[in-house]
Amino acid sequence: MAFTPSVVSKQQKYTITPAKRDEDLSEASSSNSRVSYRSMYYISGGLLDTRENRNVEFKAAQGSYIYDILPSAVEKYGCAFANGEGGTLYLGIKDNGVIMGVYVTAKDEEHILRTIQKAFDKFLPRPPCHSVRLIPLCSPNGSRVFFSYKVIEISVKAGTLEDIFETSDHKVFIKRDGSIELQNALQIKDLAITKYKQMLGQRL
Repeated sequence: MAFTPSVVSKQQKYTITPAKRDEDLSEASSSNSRVSYRSMYYISGGLLDTRENRNVEFKAAQGSYIYDILPSAVEKYGCAFANGEGGTLYLGIKDNGVIMGVYVTAKDEEHILRTIQKAFDKFLPRPPCHSVRLIPLCSPNGSRVFFSYKVIEISVKAGTLEDIFETSDHKVFIKRDGSIELQNALQIKDLAITKYKQMLGQRL
């Protein structure tokens, strides 16, 4: 996903739209290329018009986050999204939706991709289906690209009704609208019963 402008006020606001493919980035005219160009980038300082919910989580991810916190964050949120309706963890976006990006070098990018893959490989019963995108920031008028600052999108698909995912330390998480919840034994049992009933309903 990428973002295009919807409303301009004190802070520009952006709505989620499908990202353009590389071949769509036409340079035939300055106005057209600017629109296509923006669709491939996040606008630095922009304000998203969506908020955190059971399918979306924002993290500013500053400082040593990608080295110290990222592994546990991927496990926790990846597990929660896979056990629910799926969703995306966005790194480089404040809780209020302001786009700030994460400063990353080429070495950092390699570390991020390795860390995410290792975290998902530890899931039980098997790694949930996921994807990772690192998208650069650009200036509000699209004239500059800040390749060292990126928004990191970690998207996870919902598991099937047969699946209840747990992390490497056998914890089960569920994403609610405003929080992540660690499930206790009784809650996991209820989740399994709910999924089983849904499976039976599909067979009728």
